[in-house]
Parts: sequence; C-alpha cells; structure tokens
Amino acid sequence: MKWLRILFSLVLLLIIVAAVAIGGLMYFVDPNKLRPMIVERVMQQTGYQLAIYGKLSWSFYPNIGIQVERMTLAAPSQPDPFLDLRGVTIASKFSELIRGNKELKGDLRIADVRFANMRAQNASVELHWQNNVLTMEPITASLYQGSLRGVAHGTNLMDIPHWDWSVALDNVALQPLLKDANRGETKLTITGIGQVKVAGNTKGTSREQIINNFNGVSVFNLQNGSVSGLDLNYLVQTADAFINRQEVSQPKNIDRTDFSSLTGSVDIKDGVASTNNLLLNSSSFVTRGQGNFHLLEQSIDLSLQVEPQQNIKTKWEIPVIISGDIRHPDVKVDTLELRKYVMREELGKVKEKVQDEIKKVPGKAGEILQNLLGN
Repeated sequence: MKWLRILFSLVLLLIIVAAVAIGGLMYFVDPNKLRPMIVERVMQQTGYQLAIYGKLSWSFYPNIGIQVERMTLAAPSQPDPFLDLRGVTIASKFSELIRGNKELKGDLRIADVRFANMRAQNASVELHWQNNVLTMEPITASLYQGSLRGVAHGTNLMDIPHWDWSVALDNVALQPLLKDANRGETKLTITGIGQVKVAGNTKGTSREQIINNFNGVSVFNLQNGSVSGLDLNYLVQTADAFINRQEVSQPKNIDRTDFSSLTGSVDIKDGVASTNNLLLNSSSFVTRGQGNFHLLEQSIDLSLQVEPQQNIKTKWEIPVIISGDIRHPDVKVDTLELRKYVMREELGKVKEKVQDEIKKVPGKAGEILQNLLGN
C-alpha cells in the first residue's frame, strides 16, 4: 500500500501547488494589466478590433477566467463595432491554457448582447480555436421573449473572414426583433410568436461585402399575429368595387392585416432573398406570395394573390403588389391584372351570347360557326 500513499501525496502536492499558483496569480497579477495583451492577441489571431471598458477581475469557478464589464468588437477597417457585450465572463480550464495558441477551448458567458442592433440576454458560447478555425458550439441565448440555439464557424479571419452558421429561434416575438433590426424605420411590421431557422454562409470585412456574399436558406412559421402597414381586407374590397364598377368606401383601418398563420421559406443568393411559397391564412382570405428582397438595397418586389373567403361578388384571386423601399413600400392592387380578368369575363359573356344565337342557325352553317368559336 506504500505506492498508494506516495500517489496520494503527489496528488495532494499538485493540488497545493495549483492553489498557491492561483492564489499568487490573484494576488500579484492585476488582470487590468492584461488588457493590452488581450486586445493585441485578438487582433493578431483574427484581425478584429477589440475594445475593453471598465475594470477586469479574476473568476475562478468553475474555471479560471476574467470578468469584463463591457467589450466591443469591430470588423477590420470598420470604425463602428458590430458587437457590444456587457457583463462578460471568459473562462477556460487550466489544462487548456497551457496548450498555447494553436488550440484553445473556453466558455463565454454574457449578460447582455447587442449584435447589429439586435439584443439578446444570458448568452452562453462554447469556444474552440484549432488550426485557425474558430468554432462556436453550442450558442444559446434568450432572445425577444424566446430562445436561440445554434452553431457557427469562422475561418481565414486574418485575411477575408469566412463565416457559416445554423441558428434556430423558438417562440420569438417578431415585432421587437424586426423593429431593432430595421432601427424602427420600416412601415411594414410583423407581430406574432414564431419559429425561425436560418442556415447560411458569407465572407468579407465590410457590411456591404458580408451582405452581398450572403447565401443560405430560412424557414419560418408564425402564429396569431398581424402585418402592420398592410390592410388586405381593404384591398380586396377595393378590387371588388373596381370589378363591379362600384364606389370604394373609405377604409376603417388601413394599417393592419391579422392572420392565424404566416409560413414560408426563403432562399438567399448573393444577398437577394427569394420566396415562392409565402402563405398567410386568416378568417377572411388565404394569401399566397412570391417575390424578392434585396438585403443591401433594402428593396422589396412581392406579388400576392388574395383568395377571398368572405361574402363578396368577386370570386377571383385579387392580385396585390408590394414594391419599393422596405421602409416605405408601395402597396396597391394590380389593376392591370384586374382589367385582364374583366376583359376575359366580358369576352366570355359575349361568347355565350354568340353561341346562343348560333344555335338558332340551322344546318351546316351553324356547325361552321360553332367550329370557329372553338366548340
């Protein structure tokens, strides 16, 4: 049993040495003196500009780490930071720290996150740096009354950074999210609770490069919400009055369309998002849509077909066009398409009358006329 006592003594000695080392580190090394080194290391490894605000302090449980009041991150050659973090704890196991800079694992805990003007709370990220590849998996956070979970990778960070990610948003409130994303400047606003999945990739250092190189897919499913700035009920009534040559009454509420569900998917190619399966269900109508959205230009070109479910004279699908700047788009009934409907209906009525008259023509002449009409 002598070897067990020796082994126990060695383990105890290692624990004592580690405790003394950590205690000495806390007592003799001021973490604020590490600030320039941390900023320089981030710049060397990634090319990104890190700024640290407030005092730094040590954290020892469950791993060795540093607590930071606030830090921001800006892309190369960009003056404004795209990431603003508050209440940050960066921690790693001691065994990871002694490996050097070729491989490193750690945990990142953040109380408040601002990313491209969108906010999240209680974020947690597991970091892994190996072979110049930054892996963030998993990423979790509270986001606009819901939750976020995902994974992301960054490569070639010193030259032209490449990023790819897969993120799922669950039970997220869309109205405040879109308001922050668009800085509150858009006319069309969507409310409702939903699920959104986004998988994509991009590369670049500037906002323009990142958006123009953005490729990916997104799927969304929203429940019991509304679209502000769009009154499909009024547009249906307008189209019905136009077709039946009646006056259009003034709208009671031109700023909202309620829906029970809003679903669809989006394909993103070089910064242009396209959809061909937009589906909005409500008690009054079913709406299908197709179109494009230019992310950098913030412009939209969307065609809707509104199928009325209510008691109106017109039984056709009503065509609606949404186009222009997404912040203040032009929303209108496609009257050109409506005129085509009217012309087809009028031609149909004329054809029926002619057919009735032809039936009165006896013999071979009547058959020839029927053939000319395609009957």
